[in-house]
Amino acid sequence: MKIAVMGSGGVGGYFGARLAQGGCDVGFIARGAHLAALREKGLLVESKLGNISLPKASVTDDPRTLGTVDAVLIGVKLWDTEPAVRATAPIVGPKTAVLSLQNGVQKDDVLRRILGNEPVMGGLCYIAATIARAGVISHTGTMQELVFGEYDGTRSPRAEALLKACRLGGIDAELSQDIRKAIWEKFVFLVCLSATTTTVRLPIGRIRGHPRTRQLLLDVMREAVAVGHAQGVALRVDYAEDRLAFCDSLPVEMTSSIRSITCHRSLDQDLEGAGSSAPRCPIKTLFGRKTYAANVVVFVSSTAARDCSPQGPDRSIPAAKDEPGTGVKASSSKSQACFIHHLRLG
Repeated sequence: MKIAVMGSGGVGGYFGARLAQGGCDVGFIARGAHLAALREKGLLVESKLGNISLPKASVTDDPRTLGTVDAVLIGVKLWDTEPAVRATAPIVGPKTAVLSLQNGVQKDDVLRRILGNEPVMGGLCYIAATIARAGVISHTGTMQELVFGEYDGTRSPRAEALLKACRLGGIDAELSQDIRKAIWEKFVFLVCLSATTTTVRLPIGRIRGHPRTRQLLLDVMREAVAVGHAQGVALRVDYAEDRLAFCDSLPVEMTSSIRSITCHRSLDQDLEGAGSSAPRCPIKTLFGRKTYAANVVVFVSSTAARDCSPQGPDRSIPAAKDEPGTGVKASSSKSQACFIHHLRLG
């Protein structure tokens, strides 16, 4: 099976390496220092499940050099989706499957607008992986799952072929008959994790351990479930409560977007907006809007303080203080108190 990986970072690099290990012809599309390292030394994946070394990985910055492929995996950040999809359009043939492994529930709308309906197959992944250094992917833990499927629920030949390729590569893969629901199930949890950990600037363990912030977790997820129901997604009525119980099983230090916001990177939520941007949705997402607004304010203000002074960027101004014992950058206690006050948590 011939596969192109658009965005060869943590997600794309890991799953692309697994597929290559299983015998697929994988072309990695990358840029910058990562591209240079892949060309010079190949790709290395460091994982508790076993390292993968591809010293002669097929890598390019121009998708057209790969020719028509059987599948395209989109692994870029949400804000790069449109240019990434347009760049891969020339290698999409009549039977090519294009899967976005990104977070969010609006991502495939972008794919359809550019490619049409036929190539788009729904997809999502569960993994903790990142670029450790140029050319090297670090996989944390042992979770590495791909879920994908046709939007009409059929087990198409191309979906079956991809499932077989994943399993040959040692990927925990599932062919879903209701991929829209599966995407929303992940989204409900991610909205909760991202909104709360970035707003309070603490990892999940501290948030779930306090009665009022634990209630915030549940309230945000209930809103997301309500938005899903309003969009016609068959989420379980008690799905928010189920995910709250799941939160109790997570590592205490787990976060979602804190690193992005303290490092002044764009956030995936800029496009997804905790579900509140759906124009035809009758649900008022009070908690989603409040947490999103709070993070936009701190992101803009901290970036302005660092980068917009008359003397030019001032890297001596730290974005945040370290949260002792967590390894997570957190805002000052004064800022945390302001967030909690505005969220009416105490």
